Amino acid sequence: MQLIIVFFVLKEENKIAIEFSDIVKAQYHISYQALVHDFDIASDSVYKVIVVGSSLVGRAVECPNAIKKYALQKYNKEIQLNTIFLSGDQLFFLSEEVSFFKKISALKPNLLLIQSEWLSTGFDMKKCPKGVRGYTYIKYLFLDLVRCNRHFFFKIVKNKILNKEYRKKTRKLNVCSYTYLKSQGDTLSFFPKDRYIKDYNEFNYFYDDLQHLLKSEVDVLLLDIPRPPITEKFIHSTLLETQFKFLLKKYKNNFNVKYWRYKGQKMYFKDFMDYGHLNPKGREIYSKWLVDQIVEKMLSECYRF
Repeated sequence: MQLIIVFFVLKEENKIAIEFSDIVKAQYHISYQALVHDFDIASDSVYKVIVVGSSLVGRAVECPNAIKKYALQKYNKEIQLNTIFLSGDQLFFLSEEVSFFKKISALKPNLLLIQSEWLSTGFDMKKCPKGVRGYTYIKYLFLDLVRCNRHFFFKIVKNKILNKEYRKKTRKLNVCSYTYLKSQGDTLSFFPKDRYIKDYNEFNYFYDDLQHLLKSEVDVLLLDIPRPPITEKFIHSTLLETQFKFLLKKYKNNFNVKYWRYKGQKMYFKDFMDYGHLNPKGREIYSKWLVDQIVEKMLSECYRF
């Protein structure tokens, strides 16, 4: 199998701009091919899980082999868990542009976990600092994709986005973006105060997919990704939490979609690389918690191997 990734790089004076949509498409195709490959070779007795979300998911969930190893060592259970993580909020892209949620029913996953923000939260795009959104993640794109899919890919074609000239020209921009996020911003370069809970009807385009998944007997849950305490305090403030719980009630009543709130080991800034993305230490903590939840669900369903 050959995979060709094309990035359109535009030069303006001393800056390099990359089409964000092409980055998202590259992320999707790499992750999806790995997902199909892994599910095809997994036996019918393996419990299959797909986790979908933004770069928060890419930074929070260990690679399939690490998940599999932990589940076997602690519980003697076989779990095949793959992630599809895309920069930003790409629920519409997955639903309408590539029909991802209808495609995966053929793969027969036991469980689909969707980052809760994708079905609840909006961000004020006008308040996102110019030049920050997207660029911060470029240098991590291939590192994350290879980390999550290294068991599948043996070689990735080197291109302009990885060479020394590109890194040299974007070093200043990346450092500035990272510093900005580290000091003030939440994930996606948005301040926590710029978040709001969307109206239920804003996700109408996705409800047909949810119905299709239900008919295909795929369990769908919304998944919480933890933040440092200062960000959590605002995200779960009275107003936002009330509006969020109203949405959750709608999803549960209409589609039997439940919510997994992170209640594992408390994490602090030392477990994060910024105000939203977990670092390797935090990722290990979160991934073990996630496996624990999955196994508990398997046992409650009396899932047989």
